[in-house]
Amino acid sequence: MSSSATTAEEAPQEASGLLGRLLAGIERVGNKVPHPALLFLGLCIGTILLSAVLAWIGVGATYEVAVPPDQTVEAVDVAGSVAPAEVMPSEQPDASE
Repeated sequence: MSSSATTAEEAPQEASGLLGRLLAGIERVGNKVPHPALLFLGLCIGTILLSAVLAWIGVGATYEVAVPPDQTVEAVDVAGSVAPAEVMPSEQPDASE
């Protein structure tokens, strides 16, 4: 092989147009991004440190649950008579039955 052929293959192609410049910019940024394993490790360490700092200054979460009030519904049989019934049974059935 001649030396001119290898330099032509190794020389980067010039970006032509807006799309070419955009792709070249994305490639430059992508080449600077660390390995995914290092990103994951860094995010884990950052989460641990942030959690420790927030706990140290007293930030917390509440665990309140909104419980709706008991409601009654009307059960209608085929004949058309109406009788009130509870939405949930008041007691759990025994496992022995």
